[in-house]
Amino acid sequence: MRIMIIGSKGSIGTYLVKYIEMTEHICLPYDIEDMNINEFEKTRTIIERDRPDVIINCAVIQAIDRCEVEPVLAYKTNGTSICNLVDICNDNNITFVYLSTHAVFDGKKEDEYTEYDEPNPVNTYGASKFLGEIFTSRAKKFYIIRLPTMYGNQESGFYGIVEKFVDWLITRDELCVADDKLDTFTYINDAIERIMNIILKRKTYGIYHVCNNDYCTFYEFAQELRELLGSHTKLYRAKDEDFPCKGEKFLNGSMVSMKMPPLRHWKKALKEFIDEKVICGHESY
Repeated sequence: MRIMIIGSKGSIGTYLVKYIEMTEHICLPYDIEDMNINEFEKTRTIIERDRPDVIINCAVIQAIDRCEVEPVLAYKTNGTSICNLVDICNDNNITFVYLSTHAVFDGKKEDEYTEYDEPNPVNTYGASKFLGEIFTSRAKKFYIIRLPTMYGNQESGFYGIVEKFVDWLITRDELCVADDKLDTFTYINDAIERIMNIILKRKTYGIYHVCNNDYCTFYEFAQELRELLGSHTKLYRAKDEDFPCKGEKFLNGSMVSMKMPPLRHWKKALKEFIDEKVICGHESY
């Protein structure tokens, strides 16, 4: 199988490339300097030349603040450019995979969000990703894969909230963490294996949630991380509203899949992540 990765140098794209290169399948990696998906004709020329069987789109404008400041770019990259990719895929019988986010929901549900819940984004990032989902659903063969907050031993330079937690718990004496914000923190290694399983096993087309099992508050996650790191940082409870950003935030980002068996519990995944950091000599970011 010939698999094209768009956004191959991003936080998820780098893992996908590494995974595919360890299989018998052919990886076709492209990043912004090689392919700008907002340039339709150039993108079509590259795709039709390379003849992929599957395209996984990892290209994204992700930061909530940046999306609020640059909404046109956010909607073009996360949304309308997907229409171009879908048209190309439909014309060439290519399976299209769109990596989406829990941010398409409003965070007001009392339980975990499933594949059957109706999106209702509250900020530009979530709205632009939901637009991308709408365009993706017009593909003849598609997967929409929603992901929660992710973490891993990043080679892309991406510095997410979990990576920041690790740094803070090593370098700070005190740390305030929201105890009212929920998430299903997920190890990238686990997510990549599930994503590729869905694609390579040719699961039924449609929407899938990919995440580690169970959810927790940011405060509970920081507590577990502190214990695994052997940190002596004092943790204090705070509210998510104490950490303002330019776009509206959502309190419940927890997810669960109703279509696939659960991945391992988030605590087991987190322990492996920390164990691997210590073994590799990367105790701090």
